[in-house]
Parts: sequence; C-alpha cells; structure tokens
Amino acid sequence: MDVVTDGSMPDRAAPAHGASQTERPAWPGLTLEAVLYAALFVGAAFIRFFDLGRWPLMPEEARQALAAWRFLQGQPVGTTVPPLLFDGALAGFFAFGASDAVARLLPTLLGTAVVLTPLALRRQLGHWGALAATFLLAFSPTMVYYSRTLAGLAPALAGVGALLWALDLAGRRQVVWAKVTGGVGLALCLMSSPWGYTFILAALLFAAAARLTQRRGRPWLGWATTVEALRPVLGDGRAWAALVAVALPMSTAFFLNAGGLQGAADLLGTWLGRLVPGSGGRAWAYPLGILAYYEVAALVLGAVGAGIALRKQALFGRFLVAWAAVAIVLASLSGARDGEAAAMAVMPLALLGGVAVGTWVARLKKAQWAWVGVGLAVFVSLLAFWWLNLTTYSVDYADMLQRDRLLVGILVAAGPLLLAGAIALFRSWVGRAETAWAAGLLGLALAAALTLRSSVALNFAYARDPREPLVVAPSAVDLRDMVAFLESWSSRTALDQHALTIGVQRDLEPLVPWYLRDFRVGLVSAPGNEQGYDAYVLPAGDGTPPPAGYKSTRFVLQTSSDTPLGSARDGLAWWLVGTQGGPVQRKVVELWVK
Repeated sequence: MDVVTDGSMPDRAAPAHGASQTERPAWPGLTLEAVLYAALFVGAAFIRFFDLGRWPLMPEEARQALAAWRFLQGQPVGTTVPPLLFDGALAGFFAFGASDAVARLLPTLLGTAVVLTPLALRRQLGHWGALAATFLLAFSPTMVYYSRTLAGLAPALAGVGALLWALDLAGRRQVVWAKVTGGVGLALCLMSSPWGYTFILAALLFAAAARLTQRRGRPWLGWATTVEALRPVLGDGRAWAALVAVALPMSTAFFLNAGGLQGAADLLGTWLGRLVPGSGGRAWAYPLGILAYYEVAALVLGAVGAGIALRKQALFGRFLVAWAAVAIVLASLSGARDGEAAAMAVMPLALLGGVAVGTWVARLKKAQWAWVGVGLAVFVSLLAFWWLNLTTYSVDYADMLQRDRLLVGILVAAGPLLLAGAIALFRSWVGRAETAWAAGLLGLALAAALTLRSSVALNFAYARDPREPLVVAPSAVDLRDMVAFLESWSSRTALDQHALTIGVQRDLEPLVPWYLRDFRVGLVSAPGNEQGYDAYVLPAGDGTPPPAGYKSTRFVLQTSSDTPLGSARDGLAWWLVGTQGGPVQRKVVELWVK
C-alpha cells in the first residue's frame, strides 16, 4: 500500500461520487485538523490545570500571593510585584478564596492560551508545521512548569503570541483587529515579566538589521510588504492611546493599587539588572544546559528549522532565528539558575521546529508501508537497546563489575553508530522514500516521548526536588503538615481551628506568613514571653534562644542544592531514572507551642 503526501491537510472528507447534497455531514467544518487542534488544546489544558495546588508555593510565588491577600484584607502590602500577577491573584482570591491553586489561575489560563499561537500562524508555518509547534508548546516541560507557577513568563508569552497574531492580522489588512490584539499583547508583555522585554529587544534589533540591509540596497524578501502592512497600525495615535487605556487599569488593579505603576517600572529595571554578565550566579552555559536538559526536542527541531529558514530566506523564519538567538544570548549573559530567561527561547524554537516538520512532510514521497514498518521496527529495536545500555551505564550499581561496566560503556558509545549504519544500509537496499518515512517517524516519536516524559517528571514527580535544574530552593510539603498540626492543636486547646496567635520570625517571610494567613500572625525579631504568643515559628539551629515554657517540633521549610545534577554521570542517572543527582541541603524551622 502506498503512502502519499503533499504536505497539505484535507479540509473535510469528500462526498462519495453521486451522493446527494442532502447527505453532507452534520458538522461540515469538523476536519481532521480541527480534531487534532482540539485534542492538543484539551491535553495542554489538562496537564496545566490538573492538581494545580499539588505543590506548595515557591518563595517568590508566596511573596506575590501574600501581597494580594494582604491588599484584600486591607493590610499594608509592603512590596512591589508584577501588576498583572497581582491583579490575577487579587481577583481569584476575591472570587474563590485564597489558596495555592487559585493564586496560580491566571498564569495557567494564559499559559494554556499560548498553545494557540501556532494556530494563528498557519500561513507562515503550514498545516503540519503549525500542528507540530502546537504539540511542542502544549507539552513543553518548561512551558508547563511556568504555566503552573505564579510567575510572569506564561502571561508574557501569551502577550508575545498576541503580538505575532496582530502581525498576521496586519498582513491580511485587518487593521482594527491588529490594533486591538497588538495593544493587548504589548500590555501583557510589559505588565507581567521582565523577560517580556527580551522579545521587544529582539524585534527592535531585527527591524534595525532589516532597515540597514535595505539602505545598502539588499532588502530582505518581504520586509517592504511587512512595513506597509504595519504602517497603519503603528502610525495611528489612537492605537497607542488605547494601549495606555488598557495598560493603566491593568497595572493599578483598576485604579485600586497605585503601587502597581512602580511594579511595572521595576520590571524594566529588573531586566536590565539581569543583563549584567554573571548576575545570576551561574556559568554562562547553565541556561543553555537547562534547554538541552528539558527541551531537547524543541532544541534539535528548532536548530533544523533555523537552518531551513535561513536557507529559504523567509522573513518570518529569519525573525524566529533572531528571537531565539537573542533570548539564548541574554540568558547566557545572566547565568541565572531559574529558567525564565532561557524559557523565553522555547516559543521561537517550537515555531522553528514547526518549520522543520512542515518542510519534512512537504518533501515526503510515495513509499511502501510494509518497508516503512520493517525499517521502523529495526530502528526502534536498536534505539531501545541503546537506551537500556545507557541507563545501565549511568546508574551506579554496587554489584556491577568494572569489566561489565566497560563493556556496557562500549555498547553505549557504539549505539548511535549502529543506528546510523542501519539507516544508511536501509536507504541503499530499500529506498530513500521508505527511509525518510521510517527515520522521520522514529525521530518525531522520540521527540514526542521525551517531551511528554520530561514534562510529567518535572511537573508532577519532582516539581519540589532541588535536584531538578529548573527548581531553585523549593518549598517543602512539610509546610502544609505544620499548618495541619497547628489547626489540630488550636482545635484541641481553643475549640477553634485558627484561634492561636503565632509569632513568626521576620526571616521566614513570606513563606510562613502565607501558610499561616488564617491565624493571627505577628512578625517578631526574637521570641519573648512578653509578646504573649501562643506559638512561635523560628529558624532551627540559628542560635536564637527558645521561649521559656514552650515545647518544639521541627518541620522542613525549604530544600536546595548547589550542584543539582552532581557529576555528569549522576545527572544522567537523574534524568533517566530519577536516582542519584547532587547533594541536597535542608532549611528547617522549629515550631514552639505551649
């Protein structure tokens, strides 16, 4: 049986010859493409919303959530936070009450919306390319992680997606919608994350380079058309006035929080400060290592797509390459342990990955299914054999002889060569078309499997394990155990779950005050009986004298790891099977009760 493709996707099933017009399907717009997009969107929403409150808030999340909760209670906020995150948490707490899951609702909603970006760019990516990019964004480990975190990256990328959609609308001469979409997108970028400025810088540098080549008499293909399409959008003063009208209430919680203006201004300062080389405290290669660790599929497909885009000299492809390059360079400059800077490169890499997949599909020719299946079976067997040997080599088995380990190491080194040789032999004996199908399907299946595996491991299995490179000083689940203990103690002693008065040392803000928000909490510099608290929460082992007449128990507050992956071999074992990794340190608090 032959496999035929021309890189396109049918819009709907054609009616049988001679069929009556009245026999059309009940949903004539329901196409294979629409079903695939719906499935990807549902999958993206599920992996983002499922058990959203599973893990306790990280310290930075708690700082922002506590600010919104205190504002809602009429208490001094005491800190500046990104205004869009503040607004989202404030609205969620007002509507549903304060909780970890509610605090994360806005980033989760906007992170899910990011998945629709390739759908708006089908003209540039093609049908199959847009679907591939949608899959990469839907299940990207870092994208899912920051969509399930009270952080500004997902809202900022939603704004970027809106800006790209506005560019497409302007190219189709839908000027009014381009103004509205672009204004909303720019407001999201500027009000949620400092790394939104990375995209703006990339766009400005790209425009400057395009203008320079135009002045030298070598204009880029499509640049003049793009400028003409954007002129009525960017040159309209009413569009900029509308942007201010949207951004002002967004940054001030509809004029209730004037401090939000300072929070918006601080985002630019934070971004500039993070551009200082080494400001993040890590080596310049660390952010790129995060991408290689979590986003290997997007990185490899994106690199292939970048080569294709540069060779084709397509304007949109060139811009994606420039955007990804700027994001990676700025992340490397900062050397940050957190992955927000590096994760800004995931969207352009995913879109470039779509370019690669779309080009591969368009070049496929007729092939025999039987031979494609044979080739795929052989390639999968060799890959599985290599994977098992790699796992055996990386894990430190105490009873494994050095001679056996050396043999396994040789098999690991020879595995890629065996697979490459098998592909070359299959190509010479069977044919190029069958080899292209089998090798391409193997590569895409491997990319999908690695993406899903890393996403589930990071966001559900090890989301609070400091041996994960993306997780920095995570909060321990012991925090919730401490709250449950205090509620039980308060019920027994005062017949009310939240009747206790608790003194919390200032150093433990914001995590402990956030989780004890339903109690009457006071911040203290040192414990003392004259303050009359029913309980104290103090750092353990810092030399602070315990309050007289109290008994204590200990809870883990945070964990951390200076070298999360340890050695290269330990890091490989952690990535493969979740064992070994680097050493873990614990920050412990003592709860003192009468």
